[in-house]
Amino acid sequence: MSSEPMGVADARKQLGTLIARAVHRHTPTVISRSTHERAVIISEEDYRDLVALRRAREEATVAKMIADTDAGTLPVATFDDPADVYAAVGLTPSPGR
Repeated sequence: MSSEPMGVADARKQLGTLIARAVHRHTPTVISRSTHERAVIISEEDYRDLVALRRAREEATVAKMIADTDAGTLPVATFDDPADVYAAVGLTPSPGR
């Protein structure tokens, strides 16, 4: 990845080139709208790879949690009241629940 993010105005002027770099050279470009808002231009192929990697990591995490639960090394919480579930994860139930 480039070391410095590119501003939106500069990226807009070079969009075709940035897309070609992402697609043909697999070179991502970071675009910054502010110090807190950033996005990355990557190829669709790279995006699909990232999504697949994220899914595989999530599946591995869930499989490990299931194995740990089966082995008795991961505590399992049970709830009798749905409101207690919401409270345990820091949410407020919708009205009527």
